Amino acid sequence: MDIKEYLEQKKPLIDKEMERVVPRIASKQWMESALGKAAFSYDVETISKSMTEPVWEYLDRGGKRWRPGLVLLAAEAVGAKESDAMPFTPLVELVHNGCVTGDTVILSAEGVPKKITEFRKGEKVLSVAGDGSIVTSPIAATFDNGIKDVYCVKTRNREITATENHPFLVVSKEQPVRAKITEYGRLIIGLRLAQFGTTISQFSDKIYSSLKHPDVSGGHLKNALYGFEQCLLPLDIVELISATLLLDTEKCWQKRKCNFGKAEIKLDWKELKDLKTGDLIVVSKETATEGGAVPKIPAIKQSPRDRNRIPEEFSIELAQLCGFILGDGCVCADGRVHLCIPEDQPGRAGYLALTEQVFKARPSISKNTIVICSKAISAIFKKLGFAKHALEKEIPDWVFRLPKAHKLAFVKGYLDSDGSVSKKGTVVFECASKKIIAKMKVLLDSMGFVTGNVTERKVSNTHFKRKVNKTETILYRVILSSRNRVLKEIGSEIVEYRTRLGVTAQREVKFRFSEQVPSMPAGFSEKEFGFNKILGIKHLGKEHTYDLQIDKTHNYISNG
Repeated sequence: MDIKEYLEQKKPLIDKEMERVVPRIASKQWMESALGKAAFSYDVETISKSMTEPVWEYLDRGGKRWRPGLVLLAAEAVGAKESDAMPFTPLVELVHNGCVTGDTVILSAEGVPKKITEFRKGEKVLSVAGDGSIVTSPIAATFDNGIKDVYCVKTRNREITATENHPFLVVSKEQPVRAKITEYGRLIIGLRLAQFGTTISQFSDKIYSSLKHPDVSGGHLKNALYGFEQCLLPLDIVELISATLLLDTEKCWQKRKCNFGKAEIKLDWKELKDLKTGDLIVVSKETATEGGAVPKIPAIKQSPRDRNRIPEEFSIELAQLCGFILGDGCVCADGRVHLCIPEDQPGRAGYLALTEQVFKARPSISKNTIVICSKAISAIFKKLGFAKHALEKEIPDWVFRLPKAHKLAFVKGYLDSDGSVSKKGTVVFECASKKIIAKMKVLLDSMGFVTGNVTERKVSNTHFKRKVNKTETILYRVILSSRNRVLKEIGSEIVEYRTRLGVTAQREVKFRFSEQVPSMPAGFSEKEFGFNKILGIKHLGKEHTYDLQIDKTHNYISNG
């Protein structure tokens, strides 16, 4: 017997022992035995929801029970009885839990990306419900799981670092199992029908009239009972025939995988250690919720000499200006806001007109910048989070709460500053801040755009005429693949970018995993979720790890 067969055989016994230690439904008797006698009384429902249900929800996701199996094999190797070792099997299976590293990004209920270490009990996160929809669920508990071995799972545009037992939602295709009649079965059926004075054809016609099975015709049923090689029957029909004729199912039928039947597409939770290169894991696509909220324009006292008008509401045009200022803007302490666009750079006229439209006054211009001279407006941009040094800037949390139209405008402004569109139409966002690029990827992913992984490259600083502190700089970048959507939904003030996107607009890409996933699982939302093929799994060594316990759904969306 090989190890897989051994574990499959022992799994029901191990699960029974674990259920004895931690029952699926907590009782007062078990709580007093496991937790001690209470001074007053235990709340059975609360303990079930917070303790026993999460344990079994995790265990029921799968797993081969190789840790408990190893305990039994070790006991057998030293001459002990299996019955003596079995009580110790729950210990090694229940104490381990999956976790991720501290830099793992989790999406809050509002879609705001935060590191797992920044979340607290009671906060809500985005999670996947049992019906496959994205919901918000509260955090029941947070865990610091200490130093553990971690592995990086990498796909075409996702990366996550986790322990070997961290669960992933994996899609698999399984051919249906059907049954072929054995020679013994043909003989027994013939004898039984002879006793009743009927034939296989007559029996087939009679039983077929009571069936409502779309995959089986009357002729197919007859041929299967006569023993034709390619004629297999669904298991429910086999059970009906066996019950009617009092057949021994195991002797009369042989189970086979049907190569020609419609494959069953399944979603299963698998631990990282059970994943392999080529597996398809489920990733989030469009997680942004409908609606959204714009930040309030703070009430700032304005100088009588200030000719600019402070907008009453946070408009789409102001969102675009914010995106540009994040990339190539500067909010100064002296009350000036600079948009760094040299006079020979494309898009300058567009942002000059946009600034005038938002603040109802023509800004000052110099050879290299457009300048908004207003202490009040400078104070507004400071409160919005943009009065920082270039390497200290980041995308503020309120951007992730914006309505979609405002988010797209924000991305448009950032594309015109720290973005580029190549002659081939490739859209790239690139800057020296990894935080900005990482969050820009999350923002784009949450709106259903297709992005690549965050990469880095070194560039030389020796071309600068002025003195620089470093001879080279590390730039971080993310590539945006959805050219058609960039042109249609984001756009650009730079004519050259729009032209390149229009000329090289790509054809609509069909579902790339149609062979592995010929049909979608029931309840699966193609708008909210997609699939990514694992390109590699790499052991990274030991790192500090953390985890969250999520109420009801027991899962969270991390790094997409």
